[in-house]
Amino acid sequence: MLLISWRSREKEEKSWGTEKNTEDKRRFIVRRRSWYKSLAAAASICLALGGTVSLWQQGFLQRAMNLAGAESSAKEQMAEKGVSGGFLNNEEQKEELEKQVFAPGVEVPSRTYEEIHQAMREVWEQQGWFSAADETQRDVRYDAAGASPLQKESAEQSLSMAKVEDLSDAAFGGTNIQTAGVDEGDRVKNDGRYLYQTVWKEEKESVRQQVQILDTREGLKELCRLDGFTDIQALYVWKDLLIVIEQKIYVEPGERREPYMIACGDVAWRDGYQEISFYDITDRSHPREKKTFTLQGFYSTSRVADGYFYSFSHYSATPGKEDQDYASYIPRVEGGFLEEKEILMPEGTRGTSYLVMVSVELEQPEEFVQTTALVCNSSLFYVSSDSIYVAENLDMERKSGWNQDKTKLTRFTYQKGHFILQAMGELPGRLDDSFSLDAHEGYLRAVSTVREYQIEDILDDRTGQTAGQQVTKERQSNALYVLDEKLKIVGQIEGLAEEEQIYAARFLGDTGYFVTFRQTDPLFAVDLSDPGNPQVLGELKVSGFSDYLHFYGKDRLLGIGIEADEETGRQKGLKLSMFDISDPTNVKEIARENLADYNYTRALYDHHEILVDPGQNLIGFAAEGSNRGKSWNNYLVYAYEDEGFIPKLCAETRMEDYYGAIRGTYMGDIFYILYEDGRVKSYARDNWAVLEELDADTE
Repeated sequence: MLLISWRSREKEEKSWGTEKNTEDKRRFIVRRRSWYKSLAAAASICLALGGTVSLWQQGFLQRAMNLAGAESSAKEQMAEKGVSGGFLNNEEQKEELEKQVFAPGVEVPSRTYEEIHQAMREVWEQQGWFSAADETQRDVRYDAAGASPLQKESAEQSLSMAKVEDLSDAAFGGTNIQTAGVDEGDRVKNDGRYLYQTVWKEEKESVRQQVQILDTREGLKELCRLDGFTDIQALYVWKDLLIVIEQKIYVEPGERREPYMIACGDVAWRDGYQEISFYDITDRSHPREKKTFTLQGFYSTSRVADGYFYSFSHYSATPGKEDQDYASYIPRVEGGFLEEKEILMPEGTRGTSYLVMVSVELEQPEEFVQTTALVCNSSLFYVSSDSIYVAENLDMERKSGWNQDKTKLTRFTYQKGHFILQAMGELPGRLDDSFSLDAHEGYLRAVSTVREYQIEDILDDRTGQTAGQQVTKERQSNALYVLDEKLKIVGQIEGLAEEEQIYAARFLGDTGYFVTFRQTDPLFAVDLSDPGNPQVLGELKVSGFSDYLHFYGKDRLLGIGIEADEETGRQKGLKLSMFDISDPTNVKEIARENLADYNYTRALYDHHEILVDPGQNLIGFAAEGSNRGKSWNNYLVYAYEDEGFIPKLCAETRMEDYYGAIRGTYMGDIFYILYEDGRVKSYARDNWAVLEELDADTE
């Protein structure tokens, strides 16, 4: 089943409007749900999902075939593809690679730095700002190991060593992820015994971030705080390894720049860089830094899968003085420019930005397995169990007649730290977020909102020549597309819910669900069992809309969104909905909880902010409300029982705090609320009584 929901322009404006920007500046942090939804609306940023070394420029690894020749023959083929003998970072993988054959994938021409600059120059000239080339561009300084890292200090604790082997076997809450087995970075992590979170510490003249590690074995104990961070983007915990991803800004000696300046547009894109730090946390009370990598650009997102870490970041090029000014338009990794063979720039590319992709083997996090970049103006991407799909909003054609939005898709497969370019294609319309895409049994399912514009030429009365163009009509609808492994459309349903747009989508096996909205919320169910002939099974109209969908057991679908007036569409606060999807031809809303006291939750735009565990019957998220000058922020926990939502907990925070974000998680029969100022509370899940409270660090 497939559930798809479209978000209106009002939703996007709320997500990235004045209210949220003010919050970001106040908190000195840029929160990126994802480049495709956040920065695309805030700063016209494009990702560039990475290409690979020359091997991946030429083709992909075909695992079904083995070399018939001897070892020398394998090495010769590797050399022809531009792969050095040390391409993989351990001998076992190297030997495995040498047994494989490389088959053609997508042909991408090799380009020199100068050819890349020339292609970008044409775009800059059309944009009318190539005069920037006359300006002196500051060269971001990196030493051999990258930018000078801030020293990380762990709090002195006289606690005994705590090993990962002591983790509890009881159920515990993990990060809410899109693809099973593919972990996503978050600001809170839970490994079954220890809790990890980013916390803010305010000082007299500055604000800094820390990573707090807590032991829950015998009550709540703070083991340590890693200190010295300014803008942590994400955390991971993998076995006895902690990964911290931090966004930083290069600052000239004597120059002062706060992280919030990124959100204000006061920082040149080239001044941004990231540090990806790996810590040995065998002793949770004394983490030991193993390796810190440095990347130029701005963090987008990352994943951990099958023992490898993958990071995706954005780098925006500028013209510089000339094509020899590589520092202005070639991204740096670990202090050195990406090599020409590591940059993919397909024919017809109109981008001046890169999505830089890097990978690290977690058992040996001493060096990158692969570094690569794709030149593109991507808006979002989706990571399945074996592929990475990059979506790029294309400029609409401006020819006489009807013109429509289009999205360019690029597909990479990934395995053991390597990115392999497989296919490129297009589909009509634009995607809402990564949940608008889903891979299943060799096919990609996508739902998009298609905006079309009728353009007419304006003729000069005297000469009869075309003097300009004007839009005379507009129309909007929604569509579902099924694409094969080469990203060719093999099935579609078009013209759905005219003048509405997608708000949310979810796929499960051969069925998809999606929500559109204008004044009411149609929930569509779609049969995808025949990829070449998808069919709408049913449509349910309810008031308001669901902005996030989550399967709740076999026959239930949870929706979190906004209630709205059926006549006017005026929003009336948050709501929870439960849909019976046992019969997709007759979907029913069987429960609704109107939360009129709350009008905003980050869970609408960041799925990491919500805890949904059908097995434990837990639904948790923070919600904010305001009325007549008063504001409140609570963490709410619900259970679903007897066809209704049952409130279990309403935990408060202090709205006067800058850092009032709240997150919830659980271990066994204990529920934990974590506050960004470092406070933690535990509750008994049988009666939801407070068990213990750990105060924030006040030193």
